[in-house]
Amino acid sequence: MAEANELPEVPETPKPVEADNLKALKERLDFLEKDNKQIIKDRDKAKGELKKIADEKAIKNGDYEKLLKEKEDALTAKETELAEAKSKAEKFDKKVEADRKKLLDKIEDADLKKIGEKLELEDLEIFAEKHSITKPIGDGGGRYTPPKGKEKTTQELMATMYKK
Repeated sequence: MAEANELPEVPETPKPVEADNLKALKERLDFLEKDNKQIIKDRDKAKGELKKIADEKAIKNGDYEKLLKEKEDALTAKETELAEAKSKAEKFDKKVEADRKKLLDKIEDADLKKIGEKLELEDLEIFAEKHSITKPIGDGGGRYTPPKGKEKTTQELMATMYKK
């Protein structure tokens, strides 16, 4: 067992790589990455050709029904995917139009509204923020308004002002 006073062994620190060796390693890495991409491309091409050959073989053997079933299943899957995409696109378009209408309603000047109608949504948000007419908060007169709840009488207010 190691004593409490002993330090654990520290692995050797790697030696710095020389510039020429580093350059060679980077070149080798680039070559291997390009080679890997080419191998993946060739594999995908071979899979496509294999599927094509299998389809041709099925036609020769008279397996039309099997081939037709596969093609119909693929078509059904694509149609379902398309319907879902259209549904999402319609929802998104409705939301964008509602947001545009809300932003345009903030702008009261007709000329500014026409300009706002031509803008993209992100730009319209900024434009509407700058050109919207906001109503003042409160009574706008700067007068004192007591807090909500129990209101103090004038005598109670005066007593709190002159307390020592």
